[in-house]
Amino acid sequence: MYKGWGASHFAELWYVFDHLNQAPWHWSRADLKLAEQMSMYWTNFAKSGNPNGRGLPVWPAFTSAAPKVLDLGDPVAVGGVYSIGSLTVLDQVYSAVRGSPFPAP
Repeated sequence: MYKGWGASHFAELWYVFDHLNQAPWHWSRADLKLAEQMSMYWTNFAKSGNPNGRGLPVWPAFTSAAPKVLDLGDPVAVGGVYSIGSLTVLDQVYSAVRGSPFPAP
């Protein structure tokens, strides 16, 4: 049913909710481990606002001074931001278009 769809936005949901058993694919051990880790990150974040927890690789807070991201791959690891220059340009354009924030009520 999904043949030829390529990378699609829904594809992460089986991992986020650790429900790989709901799709008829031959999941690898790496898939199963990643699904468990991703669901733990989401659950931790929902409970405390912090995705980190026991047994998980540390997910660093993103800052402009230290632009690091968590690569949810095999293995899960911290790395640099791909194409940070392009993202910086998008941030600048968005800031210019957004204008001043609305005043607090």
